[in-house]
Amino acid sequence: GRNPDEVKRRRKAEIDENSRLGLVFDTDPVNDKGGNSAGTERQYQRDTESQHEE
Repeated sequence: GRNPDEVKRRRKAEIDENSRLGLVFDTDPVNDKGGNSAGTERQYQRDTESQHEE
């Protein structure tokens, strides 16, 4: 097996870099808000609309 501390360190670095670059993956548990697909789609639409307003 792998060293758990190393796995956690690398995962945190991955999450931090994705956040810094504005990357959001729907398959990544860190992005799971606990909603259903319809709720997630509505949130995505609001997020993309607000990005176009900037």
